[in-house]
Amino acid sequence: MRVAYLWPSGEVRSNCYASAFAALDPPTTIAKSSNNGDLFVTEASLLLSAPDSVECFDPARITEKMLDRLKAEFDVVFIRGANTLSNEVYAGILADFLEKIRMPVVCMGIGIQAPSKKRMPKGKDVLRLAHLLGDRSESVGVRGEVTAEFMNGLGVSNLRVIGCPSILRHNNPELRLKKPLWSELHSFGFSLTRYHSHLYQRDGTTFLKLQSRLIKELNRIGRVGVITQVEKEEKAFAYRYPAELRIAEERLRSDGWFDNEMEEIYKTRSVFFGTRATDYDMHVRNFDVIYGTRLHANAMAVACGIPAITFTFDLRVQEIYEFWRLPYLEVEAALELTPEAIYEGADFQPFNSRIGFIYHNFREYLESNRIPHRMQQS
Repeated sequence: MRVAYLWPSGEVRSNCYASAFAALDPPTTIAKSSNNGDLFVTEASLLLSAPDSVECFDPARITEKMLDRLKAEFDVVFIRGANTLSNEVYAGILADFLEKIRMPVVCMGIGIQAPSKKRMPKGKDVLRLAHLLGDRSESVGVRGEVTAEFMNGLGVSNLRVIGCPSILRHNNPELRLKKPLWSELHSFGFSLTRYHSHLYQRDGTTFLKLQSRLIKELNRIGRVGVITQVEKEEKAFAYRYPAELRIAEERLRSDGWFDNEMEEIYKTRSVFFGTRATDYDMHVRNFDVIYGTRLHANAMAVACGIPAITFTFDLRVQEIYEFWRLPYLEVEAALELTPEAIYEGADFQPFNSRIGFIYHNFREYLESNRIPHRMQQS
């Protein structure tokens, strides 16, 4: 199977392993814009499937020559665009691409991008893309029930809710989460989302306030580590290059993120950024539990058997956590809760009971689209 991968958010090596950037020098890495959560999805989907070859393509930069190559040299298109059904330009770009090329398509968890059901995506490009995905796929893999309901409403019915492959990266249907006693916890990770946009968050001020408070309270309880996937200022603290670090400090102060306590945490505790999915795979194992707002950093922790509790601020994250049956709290509901109260209220047993279905459901999705894979049979 020869795979053309769209929007992989990185480069693929050995048909499986993905790194975020070709240039690995810290100043270049800090300056680049990329979301490593997308990288986790890319790598997990390739670890679970079994491609003979993989090449990455940007559908916004497709030429006629590339189209000829795609038709001649590839068997299937993989799409990682989890937030593609949106009011941004992505829906139009992908729809234009699919209209130019008639190839089988496999979606690794397509999802809507909306802060709430009152602000669902609209427009002709979203409708056009939804129908093209339905036409090009045996079944369209969507990330949750909200997206399935949305696409059904647009007239697309060949859907399968699959969540996201990132949580299955270790190809283990026997994955289980154990919940230690609160008194046994000493190290806490926090997956950060400091950048915000009206396209995602219901209220940017509220979700920043919650994260700031919890990071500082966890720091008073035990060892805390901040995990970033995208924020340039946090990347500068991870690499600690003097010039970039000075700029980052000034920006964090001017944004109001740094008070004395937060600045001390950033300068004396761990701030982590990696360029490979495997970097995060290893790093999350340093913590007893992960809190935070990043879907994929928390999913990475769960994939490694580390309990994680996620705070949701839009439909994207909430619908996939409902599918996984992992504990989550809406940001607004967590504003007055202590870290201990949040932890004590988290129940991981529904996930433990669900993971077998999640695993075999994704395997069956690949098989229904005739994709060779490495996943275990029942």
